[in-house]
Amino acid sequence: STDAPIHIQNEISPSPSPSPSPSHPPSPSSSPLDDESQEMGVVGTTYSSDGRYFIEGYCEDSSLPMDVGNPIIGMRIVEVNSKKTVWNMDFQLRKVEFIWSPNCRYVSIFYAVRPWGHALIVDTLTMTEEELPGIVELEPMFPDAPPKNILFYPKSIPQYWLDDCRIRVAFSWLSDITYSGDDINGFYTYNVDTGEFVIEEDNMDELKIDLAAD
Repeated sequence: STDAPIHIQNEISPSPSPSPSPSHPPSPSSSPLDDESQEMGVVGTTYSSDGRYFIEGYCEDSSLPMDVGNPIIGMRIVEVNSKKTVWNMDFQLRKVEFIWSPNCRYVSIFYAVRPWGHALIVDTLTMTEEELPGIVELEPMFPDAPPKNILFYPKSIPQYWLDDCRIRVAFSWLSDITYSGDDINGFYTYNVDTGEFVIEEDNMDELKIDLAAD
């Protein structure tokens, strides 16, 4: 834990990731599933680097762009060769982002519905998921911050994998319901094998990303 809250004023421009994820095969414009599945629009199709799986969000209507009238209604992992859906989560969403681990066992998911954004990891060996630490786990490490609730736009957003089991995650929430722009935010490293996470105290000037759930 940190000795004092980390307060960072406003957003700071992103910096390049020092450890980029492995390259993925080109994503198709639509999901390579059967004809019935083709009736639904898809979002963010992302392949594992070994080509075994892809993950995507899917919408109700492929004839319309993804928006409030045609939201993402779920996420799925599909085995490429069999076209079989091996993991699925039904949830009405505004935004999804996926990052595969270097060994292709894990995939991180950022999913957002305003005003919050959560993150989870899916283990393709067991096809189970676990939530990454969010405001509930992080807030006790910032004892001087005022109490929070969902109106403070909490978000945890995976950035990139450091290795096969450790992932870097950005977090943020508003420290003032008046939206003054004074956020509490930073990065932590999460270890999938141990379930432990460590908040970074260095390189905080990297912050960073678009924290809005567009």
